[in-house]
Amino acid sequence: MLLTRAWVGFGSSIAAALAVATGVVACESDATPAPVADAGGLLDGGAPPPTGVPDAANIDDGGPEAGTGSAVVQIAMGRYHGCARLASGAVSCWGNNNFGALGNGQKTPDGVLNLPQKVTGLEDAVQISAGEHHSCAVRATGGVVCWGFNGFGILGDGTTTERLVPTPVVGSDAGAPLTGAAAVDTQWVSSCIRHTAGTISCWGEDNTLGRNGDGTNAPRRIPSVDVVGLTDAVELAKAESHACARRATGQVVCWGANGAGNFGNGTAGGTSNVPLNADVADAILLGVGQNQTCALRAAGGVHCWGVNNAGQLGDGTKTHRPSPTPVSGLTDAKQLAGGASHFCALHTSGAVSCWGSNTYGQIGDGTPDERLTPTPVTGLTDAVEISAGWLFTCARRAAGGIVCWGANDRGQHGDGTITEHRTPSPVVGL
Repeated sequence: MLLTRAWVGFGSSIAAALAVATGVVACESDATPAPVADAGGLLDGGAPPPTGVPDAANIDDGGPEAGTGSAVVQIAMGRYHGCARLASGAVSCWGNNNFGALGNGQKTPDGVLNLPQKVTGLEDAVQISAGEHHSCAVRATGGVVCWGFNGFGILGDGTTTERLVPTPVVGSDAGAPLTGAAAVDTQWVSSCIRHTAGTISCWGEDNTLGRNGDGTNAPRRIPSVDVVGLTDAVELAKAESHACARRATGQVVCWGANGAGNFGNGTAGGTSNVPLNADVADAILLGVGQNQTCALRAAGGVHCWGVNNAGQLGDGTKTHRPSPTPVSGLTDAKQLAGGASHFCALHTSGAVSCWGSNTYGQIGDGTPDERLTPTPVTGLTDAVEISAGWLFTCARRAAGGIVCWGANDRGQHGDGTITEHRTPSPVVGL
């Protein structure tokens, strides 16, 4: 789950986003962290975002090493695993591998590979997303590949067969590979693709909640039908049971399950298989958690809505909010990433703050204490991107390294251990 702001008010990703992120699981938007300088215009063929802010999908702001092929330029955290995209286009993943989510051609009997593993045969990725037990990437050609668990037809290849290496997503019943993708965002039992033309298409056999947004509750194993009425989407944010998009005008729309107010339109409960307007018409970036949605607004503040049982909306309460509510004291965010019941913000300074559930140290302040408002992550002042998993969080640093904190029982931190860390711990080998 993820939200990123431009220098002056920016555009987002899973970090690049699939952000996005969680990600399931980790839930992400599909925008990437803003570069230090204005990107100047469109980067993926979509319509321009509001108020002159560039759409930052696929921009890398990776610091001094960004020009080298081995530099990490995007991170994407799933429920129990993480992935990193390198400047060369290669991808490495680590963590739980029960179903082949790491894409290295094998499953791991004990489920854990706690050091980065190179994804087989993928050398031209331009954006990545991590789901519950699977992962996806957009290739430089505009095609999309996915790998790992394929229950519910989540990999988009028309089957339910598990795939241990990247396998093309198809775009039609005839089986032709999909083309023209700007970003992919994958979660628990459904996935979505944002196309360069501004449309979005989603798929998954479990469509009882309207997750696919196509006006039906029909199961789909491939992205063959577009989300109803969306022709100008510039950002996609996919959560576990709902999804939202930002239109070129800044209007936010959401569909799927409305739980405790996931749509942000003042209502709670029910479902919708078509997009509905949220009460936000000036969004610059989006971010989602499991059952929460956030928007960075043109004036600079962040508003969140939905489930708030652990304080993950950051307003100092545990009251569910069906309408957008300000995050306390957050005025300089440039990216947001949400997990199961916590959220984090990347500040323009490079510092990171988190709030919500902290049972496993996912807030990164060295304690297990729940936080209802943004709380600084210990010792992190040079972050350029963040991404949240289910019960953990990771950040990419300006020098190119990655650090993670929170739950690590499946090797989510990529540090060669399964030891929980309540403050940032470096991923090894990237």
